Amino acid sequence: MIYNSGRLALDSAATYFPGTPLPWAQFLTRWMTYLCAPTFVFLAGAALALSCHHCSASGHSERSIDRDIVIRGLIIASYDLVLRPFLTMQRSVLQVMFAIGMGMIAMVRLRRLNAVVLLSTAVLWFLLGEAVTTVWSDPASGNLPFTSAAGTISMPC
Repeated sequence: MIYNSGRLALDSAATYFPGTPLPWAQFLTRWMTYLCAPTFVFLAGAALALSCHHCSASGHSERSIDRDIVIRGLIIASYDLVLRPFLTMQRSVLQVMFAIGMGMIAMVRLRRLNAVVLLSTAVLWFLLGEAVTTVWSDPASGNLPFTSAAGTISMPC
């Protein structure tokens, strides 16, 4: 099994420097994770949309659906902020579960947008995500916000 915590935040498009060596095993491992995490987040969003549709069809009020979404989002996001650091005795690292939880909370407002506006926002977010990271970080030094000496994006405990 390959575990490479030193490259957690150092090989995005914003911080990668051409010519940086990356062994094949690490490349294949990182490539697979780049497919798994977005797919997992997409499926969580699709399940949320189906759940909201089912609850609406069952007669639940929009307010109760929103409340349930926020509660689920907070529980899921708290996993990365509280439970995982407590269980592993390491610092908080904002990863997939945090993204899903915060995405659920954002969906309380986003699900009321027009489908064209929502799709346009999603496409722009997808296309400009790395550009925002590049502007927000200093690629020349490899420094990203909330970066520790080991190069992992983390929140102080």
